[in-house]
Amino acid sequence: MPKVYLTAEQRQQARYDAKAQQLAEALAMFKFHQHLHNKDIARTLGIRDTTVARLLDGDRTVRMTMEQMWKLEDIAKLKEETA
Repeated sequence: MPKVYLTAEQRQQARYDAKAQQLAEALAMFKFHQHLHNKDIARTLGIRDTTVARLLDGDRTVRMTMEQMWKLEDIAKLKEETA
């Protein structure tokens, strides 16, 4: 099987996809363990509940402020500590 070489842009896109998937999994675990609804998470982050649904689907095109991203990363850290 021949080796496949990725361009720098493809590697960057793969990193973004992996990060989006990691955040989606962490958010889903947080939601499950805390018995929360999308509305509760949206209120905490200051975003719409449809945006939370997009995050749970791993959509990497969601636009957020840095503060909201830090809150999501804190949730991801909580998931890693409990695992």
